[in-house]
Amino acid sequence: TVPLQKDVEQQQKTLRLKPEALERTLDLDLRQQSDLARSHLLHRLRLIDVPWGRVSRTGRTGSGTFHEIWQLQWQPEFVVSLIEASQWGQTLEVAATACSLEQAHNAKNLRELSELVNQVLLADLAPAVQAITHILENRAAVSGDTLQLLQALPPLANVFRYGNVRQTDTAMVAHMLDSLIVRAAIGLPLACSGIGDDSADNLRTTLLAAHSAVSLRDAPEQTQAWQRALRLMTDSSTVHPLLQGLAARLLLDDGIWQAVDAAQALSLHLSSGTEPLQAAAWLEGFLNRNAMVLLHDNQLWQLVNDWLCSLGETHFVHILPLVRRTFSAFSASERNDLAQRARQGGTAHANSHAAATSSAPPWDFELAALPVPLLQTILGIAP
Repeated sequence: TVPLQKDVEQQQKTLRLKPEALERTLDLDLRQQSDLARSHLLHRLRLIDVPWGRVSRTGRTGSGTFHEIWQLQWQPEFVVSLIEASQWGQTLEVAATACSLEQAHNAKNLRELSELVNQVLLADLAPAVQAITHILENRAAVSGDTLQLLQALPPLANVFRYGNVRQTDTAMVAHMLDSLIVRAAIGLPLACSGIGDDSADNLRTTLLAAHSAVSLRDAPEQTQAWQRALRLMTDSSTVHPLLQGLAARLLLDDGIWQAVDAAQALSLHLSSGTEPLQAAAWLEGFLNRNAMVLLHDNQLWQLVNDWLCSLGETHFVHILPLVRRTFSAFSASERNDLAQRARQGGTAHANSHAAATSSAPPWDFELAALPVPLLQTILGIAP
């Protein structure tokens, strides 16, 4: 038995984690020291390619960020993997640290490095965190690839948000995250310019994830830099219309834009002088698979309605697949609400509500009066 295997077996006994061939679920409360130590053990084993457990994303029995749900199943070949991993060190902590550093040197992009920082923090490997963060910082300093910078933000933001739950120091990660946000914001408008439809659709997912990462960081200077980049995107004539519309929606959701600003942008990009396919792409980005902005803002609803009604038959047939794809991303209840509002004429919500109220059947006062005596008894009110 090699020393690394002995160390793992000793930790399994200490933490009462018996290796079993049958799959079982382990619910860890990270506020408890014993459960936190179990989590460190499982994450360290994954770093040396011994996936005894995997974090389950379904069937949660706990709630909140303090819980971690694992699916455990020990395989016989893990013993061989431990023997192979003994080249990295004689204890699990040393071996996981050395192996993660080797992975960092071989990482192909910034996203891999940022995810590795997340993994070593989950495994509570402080020396590895410092070393890999330093490698990430050096790579980011000479990288001109905005897409890589954007992809590196979500893993680091996740570390920053949940690091305190694990009692880890995230100050170094916060410094790295701030630097990446500013650099990504500077290159964002250019990265969204002069690209095709497929590239824009792929970049939308990356952009939304990066925007969520900036919100998690919630640092005033970095948030302002990011919002400034979004405003530049909305004003640029070279940014893809899909991403232009998405930037406008993010500014509206964050309260930087008011409804009147969004209405002006809609009026501009959905005007008769705009090429219909570009207008449809802008609308798809602005709606962002969420119909609430149409359901609750009468002015925006009317602008979209007027634009669709103003299209000629040829243009309407030309853009119909794109518009239909946009609306197909809404939930069934949202589509039903949109259809009901369209049937009512698409006018102001107050008028629609009044029309619905006036068309309602009259009250049956005799039927309504039947429960009154019982209610008076329950509430103690004299008849």
